[in-house]
Amino acid sequence: MKLIPFYLIFVLSSCFFYCSNVNQLKNKEIYLITFGDSITLGIGRGIGEKETYSYYLEKLLKESGKNIKILRSGISGETAEGALNRIGTIINKKPDYVTIMYGTNDAFIDTCYDEADISPRLPIEDYKKNIEKIIQLLIKNNIKPILMTPIIMGDFGCINYGIYKKKGINFKLKEYAGIIRKIAEKNNILLIDNYRLWENFKKNNVNIDKWLIDGIHPNQKGNLFIAKTMFKELVRHFKKNINLK
Repeated sequence: MKLIPFYLIFVLSSCFFYCSNVNQLKNKEIYLITFGDSITLGIGRGIGEKETYSYYLEKLLKESGKNIKILRSGISGETAEGALNRIGTIINKKPDYVTIMYGTNDAFIDTCYDEADISPRLPIEDYKKNIEKIIQLLIKNNIKPILMTPIIMGDFGCINYGIYKKKGINFKLKEYAGIIRKIAEKNNILLIDNYRLWENFKKNNVNIDKWLIDGIHPNQKGNLFIAKTMFKELVRHFKKNINLK
């Protein structure tokens, strides 16, 4: 009986090891948590779990052949400060990815209650620090953060009061979205720029209020649009970084 040369055994075993790992990587279930406020939670008339962007995103990814599990973790009224306080509970779930979308509550000015108010709920410097701490903690725990700018606001009641009447409903939110872009660029983090996309549609005379329930929270169409935006970016990322077709 002829003996197999040692170098051939080495090549074959190396190939087997590599191919097995690639197949395991392709077949591995990706665990993603969507982390955010009431927009992520999904509230308003006609919005249940199956009408949230998280649900639509998981459905789109599974239909495209991706082995993925998505957990929605949104709290109504939450700012980046509250998000930092509970990031430990997200880390303990050991996801592969966490999408982070905050800013609507942080940048909001309560001019409906006090027309003289000009201060956002969370100062932009604190917003920036909290988001940066969140991504640092995720990276430290081998979790990949994905940053998302918030969607723009539409025909919301406060648009007719105080500083919003003078400067427009999104003047402050735009600054907070800009902070997210800078953080993503600085840390080389995947960015899903909802704000810019929705803003461009509005500039092209698309009535974005058809995507919103109350001027702030997305309806079914709005949530599906967010999901499709995320889907496009995530598929590109998965294909490039973890060899998923």
